Amino acid sequence: FYHNTTARFNGYYNALTKYEEAVKDIRKAHKDDFSTVIPLEVFGSQAAAANFYPQFDIVIKKSSAVIQDHDISKWIDNSFLLIGKAYFMKKEYFEAIESFQYVYTRWKREPIADEALLWLIRSYIESGQYAKAQGGIDVITNNKNFPKELRAEFHTLRASLYLSQKRWDQAVQPLLQLLEAGVSRNTEARAHFILGQIYAMTNPRLAGEQFKKSLKKRPVYEMQFQSRMQIARLY
Repeated sequence: FYHNTTARFNGYYNALTKYEEAVKDIRKAHKDDFSTVIPLEVFGSQAAAANFYPQFDIVIKKSSAVIQDHDISKWIDNSFLLIGKAYFMKKEYFEAIESFQYVYTRWKREPIADEALLWLIRSYIESGQYAKAQGGIDVITNNKNFPKELRAEFHTLRASLYLSQKRWDQAVQPLLQLLEAGVSRNTEARAHFILGQIYAMTNPRLAGEQFKKSLKKRPVYEMQFQSRMQIARLY
């Protein structure tokens, strides 16, 4: 009881809070390049990540302390996963992949393995290892017991894989499935805008509908402006 309580509400909680604060700041500072199809998920540039190295190093240090000092607690798997996320945000993908692979294999029969696999796929996509990312997606596709609550994230990764490879047509289906799965208002606005960008290449009518749907979600000002500009160009 002591190790579980201390690990959760001291080391792990503080590390998670520090991680979430840094990620929030990185996303807030992000500026999209609307001259090309924007990414579905925002992780910031290498320069932006460098500004938050100290915070992510603290996350890794605190999580490592939980693993070392409370090795009999039930928060060890969460701490390993959080270490992987911190390395991912630092764009140190080799270390991130090692952490996610360890969680996925060590706790194979636990629910956290599914989350680790999603982050493993995400790491492969961001590091350009598209064949391995597709392999992970195939594993989930063939898993009939994959949790429903993680389906939206799965569709996000499928869409991100195709967008990263500029396979625009193939990205449409997972984007639509993502919108059906139920996501946040900001994610909806972003997904509709990306669909508008894709449809603008082949089907202006559908593109206009998607940009209008993006506007209805009240996205950030820059995306609102770009949506209106795109609608004007299409007409």
